[in-house]
Amino acid sequence: MKKEEKNKMLIGILILMLASSCTTKKNLGDSNSTNDLMINQNPFTELKKEIEYHGTISPYRKGSPKVLRSNIDSLNKDEAIEINNFITSLNDEYLSKVEFVMVNYYPGKDDCNSTGMATLDDIGFSNEKLNKELSKRKQITQLNVFKNDDGISRWNKNRKWEFDENLMIANQFFSEHYPCSSYLILHKSGKYYYYFGESSVEKKVKDIDLFMESIFKGLI
Repeated sequence: MKKEEKNKMLIGILILMLASSCTTKKNLGDSNSTNDLMINQNPFTELKKEIEYHGTISPYRKGSPKVLRSNIDSLNKDEAIEINNFITSLNDEYLSKVEFVMVNYYPGKDDCNSTGMATLDDIGFSNEKLNKELSKRKQITQLNVFKNDDGISRWNKNRKWEFDENLMIANQFFSEHYPCSSYLILHKSGKYYYYFGESSVEKKVKDIDLFMESIFKGLI
């Protein structure tokens, strides 16, 4: 085979390889997706990897019981109606404009959320960072709920809090006081993902994207 023909063949093979690599990636950003983000084609599998099974309610107290730190589950029809009604009373964007809500939950002052090296500016920066990430996502809104406002002033910057009246959120999702704070990602159908304890903005955003894509793809 002549040198010129070999060069043409090599160029053709490279073009085919590049085309193949491009088609293996799927951009899931559309009107029902999350910020034109490329993620795993089976987000539910990835979300399940985020579940942590061993979490101590009070790491500062010897012998404290352990709970399921994160999980994926679903409310029954009546529970979903009750919780959806309560959340829409605090945030009217939910259901009227979007299908998902993220609830940041403050249980009250404890040894975790009242100590640490983070300054008020650090906490405010993290809150604003999360606000910006959520604003990029078309189908989710945010709600900040507290059970007890003791010590909450440390977490106020760039965040507005609502009272968990009649412990609607606590009784359904956060019956135990887990250290620091927790969060919930809820779909209007009643399907949800929760996480107990301190977490980074990056983890929250990852969980949001995986949960939303799992719902959109009918995997949950």
